[in-house]
Amino acid sequence: MKFAQFVSSYTTGDAVSNSARNLGEVLSALGFETRIFADHVHPGAAKDVYLTAKFNPHQWDAVLYHFAFASPIAEEMTMWPDLKRYILYHNVTPSHYFRGYDEHSREACKNAREQLYLLKDHIDCAFAVSNYNAAELKAIGYKQVELMPIWFDSKLNEAQTDERLQHRFDDGFVNFLFVGRLTPHKSQHDLLKVFYLYKTYYNPNSRLLLVGSGQEKYVSELRSMILQLKLKDVHITGHVTDSQLATYYRCANVFLSMSEHEGFCVPLLESMNFGLPIVAYDAAAIGETLGTSGVKLKTKDPRLAAELLHEILTDPVLKTALIQKQYERLQQFQLEPIKQKIIDSLGKAGLPA
Repeated sequence: MKFAQFVSSYTTGDAVSNSARNLGEVLSALGFETRIFADHVHPGAAKDVYLTAKFNPHQWDAVLYHFAFASPIAEEMTMWPDLKRYILYHNVTPSHYFRGYDEHSREACKNAREQLYLLKDHIDCAFAVSNYNAAELKAIGYKQVELMPIWFDSKLNEAQTDERLQHRFDDGFVNFLFVGRLTPHKSQHDLLKVFYLYKTYYNPNSRLLLVGSGQEKYVSELRSMILQLKLKDVHITGHVTDSQLATYYRCANVFLSMSEHEGFCVPLLESMNFGLPIVAYDAAAIGETLGTSGVKLKTKDPRLAAELLHEILTDPVLKTALIQKQYERLQQFQLEPIKQKIIDSLGKAGLPA
């Protein structure tokens, strides 16, 4: 069977792009002929990814769109009744988070939601990377929804350490890390509040590493907040390479998240892999991804978060127990257990897996 996958944009290191590549490997191992198509392919990304303009529906048996952004492919899928049609839902950020910050992103997310409603009567089966996402699809009216979790891709382990960064940040300071785009729903402003209290009342020899690029206005607000708080040792990195990302993980002591909307949150798995205790606000799919591991905050109270961080960092037994529990959770996202779930979901969707 010939099985085509679509992504809106294919970029090295992107969670959706990685998901398409990994699923392609599983499909190939199962005997499917598969190929990835994208509206946009980032320079330097995989050479075996093709532009959607080159897709001919008459040459394929089934298509799957990794749904995370608005794309012309969503509307085109409604015109391919002879093909088996699927989506894998990674979630779409609610558009209201971008109001007043990024009108283009707000409109794109709004359009994506409209396309999600449009597709529900044209899809043979919808897959979702989390139960949180699956519940959203069912609420919209998708008739068949199956779980297809992301598995952990350990390729970041192979990335070389950036010696310049290591020399700069592996210096005895306590390093708090968050990885993700700098946008209002990721709530880096709340991280600044927690860090301010921790640095002021617990440990002045600490820093906050905000890894990722973001929206210009929101980043400007973060920088203004840093100045107002007279807060030192906050580093906003911008876009990073795999080598730099791996180095930030290796230099960090704790992964801290106050994000309000995550459809899965791959950096949680990366933090488990690098042995970082995780403290995260329990919103959207965060609790599901963590399972019984990590420290899940039920409130955004920065005083409580700062106190918990101090407790973890000054109690070796507690820290070790958290890391061990997270490692056990990570094993559930390894290839073999996830591969079997993918095979089961494909079978339920009527595909010969």
